Amino acid sequence: MNDPGSAARCSVVRWTDEEYQLTATAPIRRGEVAVAERPLVAASFASPQYGSVVWDLVDQILSDATVRQAFYGHDLKVTAFPIDDADLPLERALATKHRVSALAVRELLHCVGTNNIGYFDAARKLQGLAIFPTLSRANHSCAPNCRPMPGAAADKQVVLTALTDIDAGDAITWNYLDDSELMALDYGFRNVNLVNSYRFVCQCERCRAEVPPHLAEPRNALRYFDGLIARIGAKAGMGIRRG
Repeated sequence: MNDPGSAARCSVVRWTDEEYQLTATAPIRRGEVAVAERPLVAASFASPQYGSVVWDLVDQILSDATVRQAFYGHDLKVTAFPIDDADLPLERALATKHRVSALAVRELLHCVGTNNIGYFDAARKLQGLAIFPTLSRANHSCAPNCRPMPGAAADKQVVLTALTDIDAGDAITWNYLDDSELMALDYGFRNVNLVNSYRFVCQCERCRAEVPPHLAEPRNALRYFDGLIARIGAKAGMGIRRG
């Protein structure tokens, strides 16, 4: 699935005891493609069968034994997030359809929810969500060195294009929120959006430089932002702005 020309520039390596990270194996200059990948599985916004393209991805993975084996073989990171009551009938329906437990469906939903990435048409208009196992290993940064762009749009390919010069051994990063307006805001607004959408507090160099002392411990910051989200009643995944 990776573009052969970009494969020599990046590699997935163990970054911590708990996770892997996409890193540069050779210098990458600004404007060059760091990595290109076609999706393992994709679902279009145009015709969701289960009301949500994330649920459509779950169904597609469970429907194809080859895809399912490949997906689980990548051992992608999983972050649990709250399940809406409206999701429970779908969870039971897919468990029955595919003859697996409801717990297995929920764990897969969490993994797909953690790792889905949008794909674009040639004009960079978002078309749907997909699973890109290699791109999923690139972490978020509020000062990223890459940006996702359309590759071969007919193949739903996504490429990470370098925004800066990248040295061999550097982590490949991109802005998960893909929102330059939001990235111009302060630490609090950036991270309340990240927590609301992705369930993590950013630890990039920019955030570490800006974090207030009382939020320096990530667990304290997560509790703080969860409390803020609950107080303002923000819907999960929705952008939070001033005003």
